[in-house]
Amino acid sequence: EKALPAGFFDDEKKDAYARNVEPPPDKNSDAEWALFNETIKEDLEISEQVEEEDNASLVEQRSKEEEAVQKFEQTWVQDLKAKHEALKRKLQSEGPALSEKKKAKVDSDSDSDGGDDDDDVLDAGLLDWRSKAM
Repeated sequence: EKALPAGFFDDEKKDAYARNVEPPPDKNSDAEWALFNETIKEDLEISEQVEEEDNASLVEQRSKEEEAVQKFEQTWVQDLKAKHEALKRKLQSEGPALSEKKKAKVDSDSDSDGGDDDDDVLDAGLLDWRSKAM
């Protein structure tokens, strides 16, 4: 029988077994293991740095978005407060005139079958939601 040439198999142990020779001694597996662990450690450090950078940018982006929303909501509340104050002033300035109109309306309603007081307020345009501009 013809023997297989040396190096026929990629695995040195299998090659030696197939040729019926003593397998070569193990290489320094501890050194390889240490090299492997060092490489993995370096890769993990790089990965952690990238992850920290991503987290920092994500936190910064969320913070900017929250600030924008907060600013928008604050201006919205301020606008609503200003509209409320304007409506308050308008009601206070129209208050005496409104009460005179109401008294006149009550006098005229007492002659008729008695109207609803809510109609007076609606007639004045104070509770008519369609007339409010927001």
